[in-house]
Amino acid sequence: MFKISALEHTADLAFRIEAVSREELVLGSIAALSEEIGIPFSQGNPECSLFSEAGNQIHEIKSTDTSEIDCLIELLNDWLFLVQVTKVFPAAYQVDWEEDTISLKIHVKSEEIPLMEYESEIKSITYHQSYLKNTGSQNLPWRAEWIADI
Repeated sequence: MFKISALEHTADLAFRIEAVSREELVLGSIAALSEEIGIPFSQGNPECSLFSEAGNQIHEIKSTDTSEIDCLIELLNDWLFLVQVTKVFPAAYQVDWEEDTISLKIHVKSEEIPLMEYESEIKSITYHQSYLKNTGSQNLPWRAEWIADI
């Protein structure tokens, strides 16, 4: 479970993502980016047939860094490249975050990779004024804020 909030920013897009776990922070961040560029977001279910059917593609992105926010931003920038440049159309996600490494598996049905024109283009996620922390809140203890350069 996650909550996405758009924040005021003069020239770019700023987001606050609140979630029950770091893994859900990743999914919430991807959901915010997906909505902004105009592609559907589906969290998916790792138990469904999509993850095991022959012919489906799985793209894996790994990010390892010394800080959690740097790890998240690196992963989001790699995701942006994958969907905007290589035109991969994600159908479902699986996230694992252990210590200083995030692993994101993106599942794509081979026969359903449309050539898309995006509603808007995001150049990158910036490190400026970004953070990730555990707030201690009972409902949504994890929070990240980051800015997307458009």
